Amino acid sequence: MGYQIVQKPHMLLETVRMLYRYINGLPFQTDMNLTRERVDPATFAVLNRRAGWIQEIMYKVCKGVDQTDPMLQKYFGKLELADVSVCLAEYMTDFVCVSLKHTDFWAAVEELKGNWREIRRRDLRICPNGNSGYSFTDDKSPPEDLFLQIKGMNLPAEFKLELFEVMRDYERNLQELALLMEPYAQKLEECYRQESWLIDEAVEHWRREFEKIDPISFVRKTGGDSYVPYAAEETIVGVSLMNSHQVIVATAEPGKSLWGEYNIIIIGACLTVDSIAKKKSRDMEHMGAALKYLGDRKRLEILRRLSQEQGYGLELAESMGMDSGNMSRTLSQLHQFGFLKQEKGSLRNYYKTDREAVLEFLQQVGKTIVGEEKQ
Repeated sequence: MGYQIVQKPHMLLETVRMLYRYINGLPFQTDMNLTRERVDPATFAVLNRRAGWIQEIMYKVCKGVDQTDPMLQKYFGKLELADVSVCLAEYMTDFVCVSLKHTDFWAAVEELKGNWREIRRRDLRICPNGNSGYSFTDDKSPPEDLFLQIKGMNLPAEFKLELFEVMRDYERNLQELALLMEPYAQKLEECYRQESWLIDEAVEHWRREFEKIDPISFVRKTGGDSYVPYAAEETIVGVSLMNSHQVIVATAEPGKSLWGEYNIIIIGACLTVDSIAKKKSRDMEHMGAALKYLGDRKRLEILRRLSQEQGYGLELAESMGMDSGNMSRTLSQLHQFGFLKQEKGSLRNYYKTDREAVLEFLQQVGKTIVGEEKQ
């Protein structure tokens, strides 16, 4: 399979991610703490310095921004899901609707508008991709109202309503978002020109890696075969600074891709092959530990009860005949695994089963064991 690496950053996606990080106070150091466990000390030192430079760029561009501004909060306020955090702006500029052939800010905005018109013309339906995004499908089923499509997504009810409001007049709302971002995009692009070595260094790293293994084989190796149910012969690879610790992949199903007959891979500038492979291993270990912990009748009963109504430790301990200390530790562990939501009251902590998180976890377990069914 052939590939090419784009030497310029995709300014629309970079600006969205930068504002998302800044508005929600998400320093790059948090990501680096996770990376420390996945690479050798020398590599970590290099990546840590790179992350420091990227963070300085973010603070320089966003200096003086009011993080409580209602419009910025509307589009960039953080939505916590089972295993990811997203914002409305990311859902509006989801990478599967843009190509890496248009790295200019306004060119990408116009491309999104054109793609949306094509989606509506072809009556494509929203196909959720877990919690973190969506694609579109022409599965030949009867056309469904946009509201019902969004209603079927695995998202909180309030966010679904916000998403529907922007998607039903998508082009106007995208224009509003683009005009809000434009000043920051211009400053960010200027900073990237001044510090072009950051992109160049990351591009060169992945160029060397892809001499050993082609991009799609690399994705299959680190994410599993089910992660790439189909793929075109050509791949375009981009490097992101602001999305520094993630790999985003969109493979092109022949004759159905909105962006063309090629695959898209966007790789964070603070990642290496080793760090991605070890993340997969660690995720598997976490999944195994969570499954082992759930293999207890009383813990399952706790989740069942708390799915019906919230409760607190002493109340649950008395009703289930358990020691209060043991109940407290159990609730804390279930919360750490992500199965419980916690609400701090004035005198005690209340817990409620996070239904979406539990369902997402079980879905991921199924995909890990048997893979995704190929279309």
